[in-house]
Amino acid sequence: DYHCAAPGGSRNLFADFLDEASVLLEEPLLSDAGEQYRELGERWQEVAHAALPDNVPLFEDTRILLRKKQDLWHEQGRDAEEQILRLTQDLKMLAQEAREAFPLDNAAQLDLLRGLGERLQELHRIETEAAQAMTDLLETLRDTIVGKS
Repeated sequence: DYHCAAPGGSRNLFADFLDEASVLLEEPLLSDAGEQYRELGERWQEVAHAALPDNVPLFEDTRILLRKKQDLWHEQGRDAEEQILRLTQDLKMLAQEAREAFPLDNAAQLDLLRGLGERLQELHRIETEAAQAMTDLLETLRDTIVGKS
């Protein structure tokens, strides 16, 4: 999530697009689809947070630095280049620290990965449903538009 163009893997951006299209086309079903994609965006953010949990200081520090870097880029763009480079160096130092002494033992690593796996499987199911719902909606809209011609 912290390397995407927008939080939530751009799902929130797509949801905003669907909301705008709903108004322009006077089609409330597009807004409903937007809500579904907004929920997906929240779920992706939860996965990103779960991958770098607060209860592991090194992971929390990494998440905070990644968020700062992303916020700087979105708010200031190239004007924040020096700050972003400093944060990148800080992230490299954290990566080195993790290589030297990983903060989780094997059991904790497995727990973290299992939890992430479960979240991703659920997200896959919801993403698949959302994509199918979007396909069905677009077919309905196409049929409605063709029927009006």
